[in-house]
Order: sequence, then structure tokens, then C-alpha cells
Amino acid sequence: MKVKYAAVALLITTLSGCATQKLMTEQEMLVQHPTLAQAKTSIEAAKREKLALYSPAQLKNAENIYQNALEQA
Repeated sequence: MKVKYAAVALLITTLSGCATQKLMTEQEMLVQHPTLAQAKTSIEAAKREKLALYSPAQLKNAENIYQNALEQA
């Protein structure tokens, strides 16, 4: 019976620890990962300079890769 209570207590502790982890904001991620900040700046510059007119598929691919990197960070 004590083993059962110990297992339940361990499970509750583990789940509550995982549930209370703070998610970083995009700004915090960019500070922690300067390469992501550089990628974001490059994508924004490409949009500003309308480079999508020359290679829209590559710009869209870069945006997708950036979003994927943000999710993983």
C-alpha cells in the first residue's frame, strides 16, 4: 500500500513540475539565441526589399525554417 502512495506522490510531483514550466516569449528566445535574432532580421530585410518577387519559394522556406527553429528553442 505504501508503494502505491509513493508512486502516486511521485507521479503528481512530476506532472506538477512539468505543468508549471514557464514558456519563454519570442523576445526572450531571441535574446537567448542570437542566431534566431539574426535570421529574423534577415527575413524582415528580405520582405522590406521585396526579394520575394525574385524567389518567393525560398523566402517562404526561410520563414518556415525560422518558425520551426522558434518552436524548438
